[in-house]
Amino acid sequence: MDLTLPITKAATLKGEVWHGRNLPDVRGGIAQGVDGWGRLIGSEGGWGELGYKFTDRYTLVGGYAIDNPVNGDVLDQAGARTRNTVSYLGNNFTFGRLEFGIEYLRWETEDKGLKDGTNNRFNLYSQFSF
Repeated sequence: MDLTLPITKAATLKGEVWHGRNLPDVRGGIAQGVDGWGRLIGSEGGWGELGYKFTDRYTLVGGYAIDNPVNGDVLDQAGARTRNTVSYLGNNFTFGRLEFGIEYLRWETEDKGLKDGTNNRFNLYSQFSF
C-alpha cells in the first residue's frame, strides 16, 4: 500500500507499507528473498516521510523506514539479517529539470550471531529529469 497525502500547499506526507514473502524486488526482506534451502523468507515493513517545500527551489524531507524479516524464516547463521531501520533527513534543491541534494541517513541493522551494526552516511546526488 502506498500513500501520498498533501497536508498543506507546502507540506506532504508520503508512506508505504508491505507484507509478504520473497520481497527483495520491492526492497523487502533486507535483500533476502529465499534462504539457502530455497524456502521463501517473509517480511513486513514500510516507510514514512514528511516533506516541506519552503520555496520553489528548496524542499526539506525527513523520514523513517523499517524492514523486518520473519526471524524464523532467516537461516540460523551469523550474518543473517533480522531487522533494518533507517532515519534520514534530506535537502533537495531544484533548478528546472535539474535537482541536487544532500542527505544524512542513520542505518541500524540487527543480525543473527553478530553485533548490531550502525552506519551513519551522507549522500550527495544530482538528477536530471526528462
